[in-house]
Amino acid sequence: GGQLSEVEFALRRWLSRVEPEDGVDLCEAYANGLFMSGRTQEAMLILDTWRQDNPRDPLPLLMRGRSEEAHGRAEQAEAAYLAVLDVTPGQPHA
Repeated sequence: GGQLSEVEFALRRWLSRVEPEDGVDLCEAYANGLFMSGRTQEAMLILDTWRQDNPRDPLPLLMRGRSEEAHGRAEQAEAAYLAVLDVTPGQPHA
């Protein structure tokens, strides 16, 4: 409990000073770790912040869609996946 919260506080403080190009990789890793720990709401907050800072990046939307799908929320997953297409029009990987 206590040690984990200290680590998370230090990580959040460190993330706030990271260069933008490194922040994407760190957000992805942090969100994945939170998802794997069952801390979905916190992971979604990371995805929301990432999305706000990088509105043309489809990865946070894709990750959101996968999480929604894994939790059986088909409508929310579909909305996230459709948003990926809006962000990456005409891109075959989307």
